[in-house]
Amino acid sequence: MNIHDNETKNTIRELMAHTSSNGHNPFKVPNGYFDTLPNRVMQRINAEGAHTAQKSNTRLFFRLAAAAMLAGAFFMAGLAIYERSTPLTSNADDIIFAQELEYTDELLDYAMLDNSDIEYYLTAAE
Repeated sequence: MNIHDNETKNTIRELMAHTSSNGHNPFKVPNGYFDTLPNRVMQRINAEGAHTAQKSNTRLFFRLAAAAMLAGAFFMAGLAIYERSTPLTSNADDIIFAQELEYTDELLDYAMLDNSDIEYYLTAAE
């Protein structure tokens, strides 16, 4: 590894000696590069800024959608708990009607009458 480090150092020294003896820079830049550089940098910043703003709007939308779904889930859970905790209220007329209906069903079953028989007797009476 020591040999490699020495070889690299020697190569760098030779290159530096070569460039300094020629008196010119081996690196070249296209004509007008630095004249248009500020405009290109600003265009790129604006383009990336617009893209970042679009990403933040999308993130905001998904966060609001998730919050709305969570709020809806809490609302539905609260509604279900509320409905279970409230007692069923019935007035006396509903209870009496249900008892009469049950008695009528039992009576019709006992008499072995079905819907077509009941319809026949009701229309024949007219």
